[in-house]
Amino acid sequence: MLARHLNRAGFTFTDDKGGIHFWVLTEPFKRELCKGFNHTAAARSLIKAGWMLAGDIDGNKQRNTRKKRIKAMDSATVNVYVMTNAALEGEE
Repeated sequence: MLARHLNRAGFTFTDDKGGIHFWVLTEPFKRELCKGFNHTAAARSLIKAGWMLAGDIDGNKQRNTRKKRIKAMDSATVNVYVMTNAALEGEE
């Protein structure tokens, strides 16, 4: 069983190609990472820069978040922002 952590911003995830992503929960993204900025505009800029993956398609609309099932949260399905290796490593 995974240890419970208070004030968790998200989770790391390794994809099939060995790339590491960071799944940021929606509230920490809005309140901490985008503090002082419009979170929707920030997400779009991060996606355009390649630092974040685009979200799920909902009807005809492209979302900024993706639905992920997280075992550490009792397999709950939550919306997350998916940050890429480029964001984690500070690449341009």
